[in-house]
Parts: sequence; C-alpha cells; structure tokens
Amino acid sequence: MSDLYDLLLQQIQEIVYAVKINGDHLLGSVQFFSNRTGPMLGFDPQEFMDNPNLWFSIIHPDDLDNVKMTTHSMLETGKPVTRTYRIRHKTTSEYFWIEDKASPQCDDTGNIVGYIGAAQDITDRKQAEYALQASEVRYRRLFETAQDGILILDAETGQITDVNPFLVEMLGFSHETFLGKKLWEIGLFRDVAASQKGFTKLQKHGYIRYEDLPLETHDGRKIQVEFVSNVYEVNHSKVIQCNIRDITKRKWAEYALQASEVRYRRLFESARDGILILDAETGQITDVNPFLVEMLGLSRETLLGKKLWEIVSFKDGAATKAAFGTLQEQGYIRYEDLPLKTIDGRKIQVEFVSNVYEVNQSKVIQCNIRDITDRKQAEAEREKLIHELEAALAKVKTLSGMLPICASCKRIRNDEGYWSQIEAYISQHSTVSFSHGLCPECAHKLYPDIFKNGDKDFSTKT
Repeated sequence: MSDLYDLLLQQIQEIVYAVKINGDHLLGSVQFFSNRTGPMLGFDPQEFMDNPNLWFSIIHPDDLDNVKMTTHSMLETGKPVTRTYRIRHKTTSEYFWIEDKASPQCDDTGNIVGYIGAAQDITDRKQAEYALQASEVRYRRLFETAQDGILILDAETGQITDVNPFLVEMLGFSHETFLGKKLWEIGLFRDVAASQKGFTKLQKHGYIRYEDLPLETHDGRKIQVEFVSNVYEVNHSKVIQCNIRDITKRKWAEYALQASEVRYRRLFESARDGILILDAETGQITDVNPFLVEMLGLSRETLLGKKLWEIVSFKDGAATKAAFGTLQEQGYIRYEDLPLKTIDGRKIQVEFVSNVYEVNQSKVIQCNIRDITDRKQAEAEREKLIHELEAALAKVKTLSGMLPICASCKRIRNDEGYWSQIEAYISQHSTVSFSHGLCPECAHKLYPDIFKNGDKDFSTKT
C-alpha cells in the first residue's frame, strides 16, 4: 500500500504537504512535502521539512498577511480554506501564482493538531484572467465611449441587457427604460411586427443589417439609422449586439448631393453654350452636352473617349495639346477668338474658357465653348459702318476749308482739277440739296415786263 501511495503522489501535479502544529500555528513541524517542490519551486522537499519558515519566506510580501490570516482562521474555525498567492522560485527568483487548498486535521478527541494541503501552479489561469479583465476594461471603455449606439440583447428572449450612453443620448430614453425591455417594446421601432420578424431572422441567421432604418426618438424626431446586429457567444450563452449609427446628416447630404446633381444635369443639358468635361490627367472627353453636339455637328459617341486634340474641329492639334499642358499646370485658360471647323466645313469663331476643379477627389476639366460668329460678324459690320461714317465726315469737313472758286463764274475746282458748278460740288460733298429761283432784284432786271413789282419773290424750285 505504501508503494501505491508513493506512486499516486508522484503522478499528482500538485505539491502535497502536511504540517503538525505546536504552540505556534504557523511554525509547526513540517511532516511531509511531495517531490513536486523541485519542478515547481526549485527546492528539495527536505529543505521545507528542515526549515518550517521557508514556505512563508518565499511568499510575495503583498500576499503574506492574507496567507497567515487564512491559516489562523482555518485552525480556529476548523473549516478548509482556499487561497491564491504568489510564490518565488528558488533559482529564477520569479514569482508565479499558486492555488493552495488546506484542510485542518483533528485527533481522536476532535482537537486540531495540524493541517494538510495541496498547491497547484495557476499562473496560466491567472494570466488568462488578467487578459480577460484587460479585455473587459477595453470593451467597457469602447462600449461607453463609442460614437455609435450599442444595444446588448439576450439572444433567446430579445430582452435588452445593456445599452451604451451614446444611444441613450441619441434616442432620449433613459438607461432604465431600455433595460429588461424587448427590442420592439421600447417605442423607437414604429413597426412592431416587422421588428419581431427581424429578430426571428437574426436568431436564425446570426446577422442582420438595415442600411436605412427609420427610428423615432423620445421627443418625436424622425431619424435614419444604419442598423447592424450580430449574434455571438459569451460564457456559453448567446448574446446579440446591435450597432446603431445615426446617418440622418449623411442622408441629408446625399439628398442635397442628388438635388445638386439634378440641377447640374439640367443646366448641363439645357445650356446654350457648348460644354465638354475632360479627365484632367489624360485629356479624354468624359461628357459632352447636346448644344456642343449640335454646334459642331459631331455625334456624342464620336466625341466621348477622344482627347481634345484628336477632334477634327480643332485644326491645330499640336497647339491644342500644348494648350492642354498649360491648362494642367495653371488650372485655367481662355481664348477670346478661337477658330473651329464644324463637320460640314463651316468656319466658326468661339470663345473658349477652361477650368480645372475637383470632383470626388479626382481632377476634371470643364470647357465652355460659346459660338461668337454672329457677334464677330456684327462687330465687323459695325467697324465697317464706323469707317464709312468717318470717311463721310472727313469729306464733309473739307467744305469748311479753302475752296478754289472762279471770281467771275463762281465755279469751283475739284480735287481732279475740273471746274464744277458750285451747287454741284457742294451736293457731291455733302447732303445739301438746292432749289433754284429768282430774287426780286434779278427778276426785275431779267424780266422787267413781267416782274414789275420788285417787292415780291417769284422763286420757283427746279
């Protein structure tokens, strides 16, 4: 039996010991220490039997008082004790954790005469506990500070077991209002039946997601949220975590962007200027509006994908390519009078303005092309008219200068050296017209028999 007993002790992975108490409960005589003291502590069992105080001397100072107190309590009450504490290895001087279970031993009269115990290395378990505690702290900090609402539910019942502060603030319900309620009982889900159905689906599939879920806050505000739920296991029990993100502002931004896109597209399609949109890196055309298609006579398909200098309407491809380089560098370019050629060979003059700007973190180029052919023709005609008027005015002004006139017949010599009647010369160089008649003096002189009364003017227009 003794051999069997020794074999059993050798197989046990714990340090087994027995202590007989004397007057001092703590420093009784050590009766037995198993061979596990060597692998675990680096000590020979005989060292503990020779020195009753050795065991207490290698306990971590912070744990020693608790070990002494529990030992006294065991010997006074007769009840077994279990304590965990750190103990130092003989050769490495490193502390590791042990769990020490001790039970009092009594004689035939019932008096406590000693105690026996077993100590096992629980360092790995302690480290796992610390890691779990650290994980719990990190989780709790994340849970408390997350900028998404978080609900924790019992996966079986759907009852809420925890809620983070952000969701409390987001929805305006108190922490107590949430706890113990089922998801569809808290009033923020308007469609109770749909919520129950969603919960059943979540139980079955372990995951559910709503991209745009309408919720109602405690004060009646309507908000839109992204709702994601997962089922996972904690301590052999399934729980559900619901992450609720308020996307109301993002949705409003999306609606605003959509409205802006609609306004832009309407302006783009109805603009009375030609518009090209280019990739700022390659120069390839990515969009073209109907007005430019009509202006140039080229189809939309012909223009898309082409580079600006590959379009036949731009006669000088090299110059166009060089201008594109300038535009990339400076972000802006303008031509007041650019000649283009339409598909049917007509020459037109355009005002060409290009800008580089950013869309969705990519640079694009917008080219606005305005047909100014009619305006240029009108300007040319105006210039011609002004020139003609200036020439006419110059001719009119010569009449105020020195005129060579015959002292006898009163004819005027023109620029070619010919003599003209004064009225003919003036008519040619101004807008003056003449009427011919006789003054009374000449009438009386020329026709004395007819014009006897010199007081009258018998002028006639010829």
